[in-house]
Amino acid sequence: MKVSIQLFFLTILLNSCHGQKGASLEECKSHVVNASKMVNSFYSEKKQNLLSDALKEVEFSMNCPETKAKSIEIKISILSLQLQYDKASAFINSLNENDFSKSYKKNMQYYLFKAFSFELKSDIKNRDINFKQSIESINQFIGKSKSIDQEAYYDLYFVKSKMLNKEEISQELDDLKKTYPSDAEFFELLKESFNETVKQGTLQKVG
Repeated sequence: MKVSIQLFFLTILLNSCHGQKGASLEECKSHVVNASKMVNSFYSEKKQNLLSDALKEVEFSMNCPETKAKSIEIKISILSLQLQYDKASAFINSLNENDFSKSYKKNMQYYLFKAFSFELKSDIKNRDINFKQSIESINQFIGKSKSIDQEAYYDLYFVKSKMLNKEEISQELDDLKKTYPSDAEFFELLKESFNETVKQGTLQKVG
């Protein structure tokens, strides 16, 4: 599970697409694939025009029902990479909960970007308030889950990593290993992933 955070949530798994009116199956797929490639290229090339072009691609594919969810994920990632946190939170707020792959993700991401925006303004009090609200939205989902949702826990500790230090995160994950011994391997890999991220100074993940 040693995977860069940004790539973890930028992986594009295309489903079949019937497309928007006037758009073919191949057009729907093509725009999502192009956007994904441009965003991934940005990490190595650091060219801002790649993000602008990728944004145009997802504006098209967002209208295709079968590619809408992935297009939303990519658009949010693009706005994050552009440091347009206010635009990201406003965009997320305009969406429905069922536009996201899991019910907690709308509130989690909305408050997360609000926190990032306050951080840019050096408003630590409001930053932490929003980080806590983001965490709470995930905790509510986890509390209702009948089994360990690995993606939810990954998101939870990504947000927590903005407030807690490495030692605190490691301790919490060690405690979860004891509480859920059948999932101990997952929590250990999650701990290693965050430790590796700290070493590498990985870019912010957005889910």
